[in-house]
Amino acid sequence: MDHLETAGPGPRRPASQRRAVISLLRRNRDFRMLFLAQVVSFTGDWFLFVALAGLVFDLTHSPGLVAAVYASLTVPFAFFMFVGGPLADRLNRQALMIVADVIRGFLALGFFLVHRTSEVWLVYVLAGAITALGAVFEPASMAAIPNLVDREDLATANVMAGATWGTMLAIGSAIGGLVVAGFGRGAGYIGDAASFLLSASLITRIRRPFAEPREPHQEHPGLFEATREAVRYARRDHRVLAMLTVKGGFGLGGGVVALLPVLAFTVYGTKDWGTGVLYGFRGLGVLAGPFLARRFIGDEDLVGLF
Repeated sequence: MDHLETAGPGPRRPASQRRAVISLLRRNRDFRMLFLAQVVSFTGDWFLFVALAGLVFDLTHSPGLVAAVYASLTVPFAFFMFVGGPLADRLNRQALMIVADVIRGFLALGFFLVHRTSEVWLVYVLAGAITALGAVFEPASMAAIPNLVDREDLATANVMAGATWGTMLAIGSAIGGLVVAGFGRGAGYIGDAASFLLSASLITRIRRPFAEPREPHQEHPGLFEATREAVRYARRDHRVLAMLTVKGGFGLGGGVVALLPVLAFTVYGTKDWGTGVLYGFRGLGVLAGPFLARRFIGDEDLVGLF
């Protein structure tokens, strides 16, 4: 776009950011489909968390087991990312994302089987499996972005992708709390399952290739070797290592948010609705982060990270 070429690498103003976002969504149908797929999928995730946190607390009254729900929806992601990245490089990314979505959609319905304290273990198994598949979906999604947008739009697309999780944490949690409080926890399970299937449907409509064409006989390293190479690369590149370190530090300090449902149930007496509101406010902070960073970091710096 012309204003990107004339403005140089300096920070953008908020009005310019909004115009860039709207313009990209209008012009680029394929990125629009991918973006909407992420939006509905993340929304369903927070519907599910609100429902599961309330379910486990009602069945066990254990703050530790409620915190374990949050852990089961986050910790497997960290481990399986090392598999998801190499898979995104080796396999058809579009097909990989569709399969991951469809399987997650069916797994989300499995929570209907949990009715007693003795069955709570199934919550962690199903939630962990859904999260592990998310660790396959996300690297393929992020790796596809440079192939779906032009270079001049890449910074905007990256910021939008980064802000989606926070946006849906804010919106999805709040709406999820209201839906679960009004229609029952089954509505949260169905909402999550439907979000995955809708996401898969949107991804099937993307026409551009998700990756650059490869040579027919091009060899790929094994998953173990690819994972080792990823670790070596992170150790060599100070920017990647810094981001991983920050992420790890945030994970250690941010674990306290796992107890927000306990506060909603025991301190405020607001139950599922309160859980949604508390996580919604957390999402507002996460949402603001990428756009605040965009104001102080130029496009060239953002593009250079990817």
